[in-house]
Amino acid sequence: MKKLKAELFLKAMDAFEEVLSSNVAPPSIQRDAAIQRFEFTFELAWKALKNLYYEKGVDLNSPKDVFRHAFASGDIQDEKIWLEMLKDRNLTSHTYNEPLACEVFSHLPKYLNALNSLKPILNDQ
Repeated sequence: MKKLKAELFLKAMDAFEEVLSSNVAPPSIQRDAAIQRFEFTFELAWKALKNLYYEKGVDLNSPKDVFRHAFASGDIQDEKIWLEMLKDRNLTSHTYNEPLACEVFSHLPKYLNALNSLKPILNDQ
């Protein structure tokens, strides 16, 4: 199960990177697709980390707890960006608001960089 979450995360990262670099669809469709791919990539990221820590004997239950532990253990460098991602994921996953979608979309390149930093950690599983 641990390895499956990591593999799913890596595949989701490829899809997320693809939509951010694509200019094929109209901008609103690209924005909405990128946000959706961000949401499921983010979910897989925290759940894969949760599984990694569980295998090491650390049982964490929420994304916030997982990211705090990841920061404390040195697996992530910037706790603030991960908590910002959590906030944006929570906002976009419950309702659609175009101005909010535009704002979150503008954050996605830096989120992609942060999510990419997990690849070496999760790829080694």
